[in-house]
Amino acid sequence: MNAMTTIADRTKARQQDDDIVAAARQHLAHSDLFRGRLKLIQLNRADGRLVIHGRLPSFYLKQVLQTTLSEIDGVTEIDNQVEVMWPNSE
Repeated sequence: MNAMTTIADRTKARQQDDDIVAAARQHLAHSDLFRGRLKLIQLNRADGRLVIHGRLPSFYLKQVLQTTLSEIDGVTEIDNQVEVMWPNSE
C-alpha cells in the first residue's frame, strides 16, 4: 500500500465519520425528545465509535438517546459519556 492510498483511505474514512455524525444530528433534530436539546449534546466519531458528550436532565433521556442513535446506519458502537444533571445544577 502506498502513501497515496493511505491518504485516500483516511480521507474516505473521515468523510464517512462526518456523514454518520450529520445523520445522527439530523435524526435527533426530528425527535420530539431531543429537538430542543441539540445544543446540550455533542457528537463525534473516534476509532469507529460514535462518542456522545453533553448533559441531560435524566438517566432515561441518556438511555433513549443511546438507543435512538444506535438506529443510525453505520453506527455499530456508542461511547455514551453524557452526564445526567438536574436543570439549574452545576
